[in-house]
Amino acid sequence: QAEAMVAEWKEFLWDIPQERAALWGHCQSLFMRYSLPPLQAGLFFLKHAEALGKEIPARELHEILLLSLQWLTGTITKSSPVYPLHLLREIETRVWLLAVESETHSKADGESSVVSQSPAIGNSTSIIEQTADVITKIDSSMSLPSMKAAERNGMRDNNLSHHQHLQLFEYNSEATTTNNARAKRRGKTNLPLRRGVTDNVESSTNDSDDNSKVFFRSKIGEQARNLLSEEEFAKMEASLSGWEQHVRPADMEKAVLSLLEFGQITAAKQLQQKLSPSYVPEELVLVDVALRVANNGGDGEINLLSFDTEALSILQSLQIASGSNMIDPSQAMEKLAVKCGEGRGRALIRRIIAVVQTAKILGLPFSEAFEKQPIELLQLLSLKAQDSFDEAKFLVETHIMPASSIARILADSFLKGLLAAHRGGYLDSQKEEGPAPLLWRSSDFLKWAKLCPSEPEIGHALMRLVMTGHEVPHACEVELLILSHHFYMSSSCLDGVDVLVTFAANRVDSYVSEGDFSCLARLITGVSNFHSLSFILSILIENGQLELLLQKYSSTDTATVAPASVRGFRLAVITSLKHFNPN
Repeated sequence: QAEAMVAEWKEFLWDIPQERAALWGHCQSLFMRYSLPPLQAGLFFLKHAEALGKEIPARELHEILLLSLQWLTGTITKSSPVYPLHLLREIETRVWLLAVESETHSKADGESSVVSQSPAIGNSTSIIEQTADVITKIDSSMSLPSMKAAERNGMRDNNLSHHQHLQLFEYNSEATTTNNARAKRRGKTNLPLRRGVTDNVESSTNDSDDNSKVFFRSKIGEQARNLLSEEEFAKMEASLSGWEQHVRPADMEKAVLSLLEFGQITAAKQLQQKLSPSYVPEELVLVDVALRVANNGGDGEINLLSFDTEALSILQSLQIASGSNMIDPSQAMEKLAVKCGEGRGRALIRRIIAVVQTAKILGLPFSEAFEKQPIELLQLLSLKAQDSFDEAKFLVETHIMPASSIARILADSFLKGLLAAHRGGYLDSQKEEGPAPLLWRSSDFLKWAKLCPSEPEIGHALMRLVMTGHEVPHACEVELLILSHHFYMSSSCLDGVDVLVTFAANRVDSYVSEGDFSCLARLITGVSNFHSLSFILSILIENGQLELLLQKYSSTDTATVAPASVRGFRLAVITSLKHFNPN
């Protein structure tokens, strides 16, 4: 039935990504409903992943392979693994590589998070985080006593290559020229050395052939032969023999270091332990040292003697210690970031530096700040807006945050500042001393808004406060509307402008009934949309507020008003005057 569904969808719905995603969900539900043997279900997904590898995006391929991995490890059926363990590790490596690739593509396309809805990982704001959760469940399933007993009874002997796990992080032949230099660095940091590339290639090739032969002679191989047709079994046999070409040792190291780059320290260490317990990439050690420096940094220099031998050796190699063995933690972490290659942990150390700077200005211990989500730290920084812009800017540059979340935090902080300024009587003059260190001046908000990559999101966040804030005073509401209109216009978000004008039209009566003409004058002069909001000009002139209108316009903050609007304002006022006094 599943194969028939795939064939039908390929013919009619294959060009629609959402339909392809739904297809694998239907297949998963079908297998669960009829309790399909895990080997057959896992090989179904694996076969289609192999066939479609170059035709579909990395994110979709990731979902299919992750479904296959869950079936073949016995996680879904809570049974023993039904596939060679060394091949399961290689599938897992491909899953991690595809997760990193998907996240990278998402970031490059301007998305701040990957919202994933799939039968393999469910709903998530980060494909890497959800992959980590699924892999943790798989590891837990495979570490149950029943699984270990199965391994003792022959599973491990039949399916696991004891030699292959020793040197899975060897580089391919292209990396030979860098081996000597890397070996020297590892010697300084007491890291395990690895064997020569040539020896490893030969042994891994032989191990691969031996593994495949042993597999087909094993009980699982017999089970596969019984479950599958001759054609399907032949395809599986060809797939097994080709896995070494799909996942090279260099790819395995790349998977570990990519996880490290994205901040998945625990997942990176766990994957490294599975693939090659005898070899620890230097970058893992450098990140560990950076975390120790950050934790011990405090407010001043650190004594080198407070570190263990391994960390001490690395820090001494940076050549930044003073004569009294003291080091500056910021300088040490910068040097460690440079020592880490691009895409190999450098971004993570830069994020650590950003959190250290944030923790310092917030008065928090690093460990507490590091446990918080980046968006939480930005929220705390925005409440100290007058003193923390540089730290907030660096935090946003080094972390992935949704544009909508950044906009919401800035809007919320601005409203808090506006309310405090309103209570203190500072809103009428934007230049006076205000409720420092809160964000309340329009000019300051424009500066902070540059942290958000989407101007429409800023406009939306400000409008939401206006439309849902029942207790917002008119004076604060007007400031929110003025800035929201500014961002809608600068980003050509015409739908946002329409919503804002409609809202303002509906709110005018409440302003007039309370005699709050000052706020109406501030709104029309601040927004400077004299065509759409001409009815406000008419209301002010009709109620004898022309002088107030002119005073408000002369004191308008030029940061949010275009020079061309001066002539537009004059024409709009004259038009309204002639309407009430044709002579």
